[in-house]
Amino acid sequence: MKVGDKNEAWAAAKADDLRHAMPFVHPMELRAGNYSALEGCRAIVLCAGGR
Repeated sequence: MKVGDKNEAWAAAKADDLRHAMPFVHPMELRAGNYSALEGCRAIVLCAGGR
């Protein structure tokens, strides 16, 4: 799983949050970065929220 955002620090923070749940799911690799980190993904889920 890759978490991408134009703000790499935000993506890294969200990835850290998700890592806390990792013991409860099948083994997987989790990486964070900017939008270019999403290159090569077979599926992308876009989520948006207001602040």
